[in-house]
Amino acid sequence: MKSFTAMKLIDAIINNPKENSSNTRFKFWEHENHPVLLETTDADNNYLNYTHENTVTAGFVAGLWY
Repeated sequence: MKSFTAMKLIDAIINNPKENSSNTRFKFWEHENHPVLLETTDADNNYLNYTHENTVTAGFVAGLWY
């Protein structure tokens, strides 16, 4: 998932005319990977909401759930 989403997001950044064209190196995810076991539905929902809200706050996506 990280590789796929990182490539898609970096491509979107590169093709966005509002981006600074002097950026030539991109790092979307943190280098270290510490998997977290989501044992409950609440943990799943918390992780999903955290991921969604960060991308909304950063302006990558609209804040709408369908």
